[in-house]
Formats: sequence, C-alpha cells, structure tokens
Amino acid sequence: MITRATGSDSSSERAELSFRCARSDNAAKQSCADDDEREPLFRTGWFVESLLTELVVALVVRTRRPFFRSKPGKVLLVSTMVLIPVTFAIPYVPHIGVLGFVTVPPSLLAVLAGVTALYVLATELMKKWFYRRAV
Repeated sequence: MITRATGSDSSSERAELSFRCARSDNAAKQSCADDDEREPLFRTGWFVESLLTELVVALVVRTRRPFFRSKPGKVLLVSTMVLIPVTFAIPYVPHIGVLGFVTVPPSLLAVLAGVTALYVLATELMKKWFYRRAV
C-alpha cells in the first residue's frame, strides 16, 4: 500500500498500515516489502510525469489556438525541446539514488509519454470548450 505523501493520513489509516506490516503472516510481510521496493519507482515515475506535463502544458495554455498551430517564442520552444530529453534521462543519471530516484524501465517511460500525450489532448479539448463558452 502506498500512502499519501501529503501528511494528511488519518491515524486509523496509519494504524491499519502498521498493523498489516506487523502481522506475522508471510503474505502481509511480502506485501509490505513489495510496497517498499515499488515506492522509489513510483516516486521517480511521478517526478518524470510531473515535469513532462508541466513542460508541454506551458505550450498548450499559452494561446487560444491549438498549440501546434501557434508558434511559441524561441526561448520557450528551445527550453522545452532541451528539457524533455533531459527529463527522460534523469532516472539514468549516476548517483540519482541520492534523491530517492531509481532507474525506470523503458516500458514505463513509454507509458509516461503516452499519459502525457493524453494529458495534452485533454487540455486542448478543455481549452477549446472554455474559449467556446467564453465568447
């Protein structure tokens, strides 16, 4: 079980997690061990996805037109095009474990790229809906 990192977990949720991980049966202990092993991968994937969506949404929300029909400023375009590959490379930087990150399987990076593309599509659709209603 991955708990929320917001610090807003209720005491009953924390107690349940502690109880589950303290139980003596092997299935519960294995489940807690699996959660501990997956947490850094989740953290790394979350970071990569967050950075990707921030970069591409800046291109989408800057104009009323579809983002691919409106040329962004040179600095925005260049910085975005440089930072996207850097974002994909971050999990493979030596000593990245110091930040709590781990190497991400390429298949997960592909999934994150797909989720980002869907996020861009959803943002474009909502932008179109918003401007249609605003006029």
